Amino acid sequence: MSTVAVTVFTVWFVLCLTGCNLLVRVYLLYSALAWRDLKDETAPVLSCLLKNDIEGARFWLSRVVGRDTDNLTETEIIRAVIETIAENSIDGVISVMFWACLGHIVNASYGACAAVWMFKAASTLDSMAGYESLALFGWPSARLDDLLNFIPARLGGVVIVLAGGRGFRVFMRDRLKHKSPNSAHGEAAFAGVLGVRLGGGAYYGGKFEPREWLNAEGREPDARDIVRAWKVLDASCSAFALIAIWGLEALLPLLAGKGLMLDWPITGTGNIGITKAREYLRRSVELLRNGKLHMLAIHSHHHRQQHSEGLSLNREDACGKTSGLGRNCSVPHGRPKQRQHDGRLEGER
Repeated sequence: MSTVAVTVFTVWFVLCLTGCNLLVRVYLLYSALAWRDLKDETAPVLSCLLKNDIEGARFWLSRVVGRDTDNLTETEIIRAVIETIAENSIDGVISVMFWACLGHIVNASYGACAAVWMFKAASTLDSMAGYESLALFGWPSARLDDLLNFIPARLGGVVIVLAGGRGFRVFMRDRLKHKSPNSAHGEAAFAGVLGVRLGGGAYYGGKFEPREWLNAEGREPDARDIVRAWKVLDASCSAFALIAIWGLEALLPLLAGKGLMLDWPITGTGNIGITKAREYLRRSVELLRNGKLHMLAIHSHHHRQQHSEGLSLNREDACGKTSGLGRNCSVPHGRPKQRQHDGRLEGER
């Protein structure tokens, strides 16, 4: 959680430092999307397969998957590529857009960037240490990633089959055939759209981990299915982006009409809160804080005034006590009075 918190703070600080500059926000959101990276990282695998270079394909595949690739056959390599594209279409693209929309609803200036990089931090932690033996670190990161991906995985699976125009039955039947509550949604949707068989288990760290087949009646994938998977990726992510834009356009005016539009002093731009209670609470706290500050200002003013009067009285008392003894009036504290007597200051007499 500390890593997630530090990431969110860093993004917030950068946006505040740059005045929530539009170009900075666009860059932060664009760099969080793995849309093009999925194709760029899997293209060398396809290139090697087309050249019958199995060793090269295994090498490039090892850069994008966690399974052992040393002994994979051509079909298993292709299956691994499609599974990677399918799973990361949710984790790397659709979930990012989902959290960007939620963040934008909460705060229009920097909410989208903060929410996206909160999710990216949790997702990266899961990829690096999820479900590892270090339970105090790995297990919480995996559970947090499962929670943040829960809704996007299900929405993304539906969008994939809608964009592909087929595979809904396979998706609904096989979407829970995985130890992770979210991973099989994207893979089952891709398996149904492409008509291929995915899953079946793999070796991780020399140990075989069995998995159920997704679309078990489907055919074995070939190299051309990698290109088809790219097209499904483009179609489904584009569809989700259009749906998200349409949803925001419809939702924001509706929330504004319900009186949920906020103008937070942090950013000076229009924002939308969750409930009216949040606005009432914010205003109450602000009034209370301003009231306390006002009382402190009055108290400070009276304190300074009383302190000044006290010094003046002390000087007069000191002068009165010493004048009767025929001694010069010398006040050790404070500056001498600035009245002129025969061209000399009173303190000099």
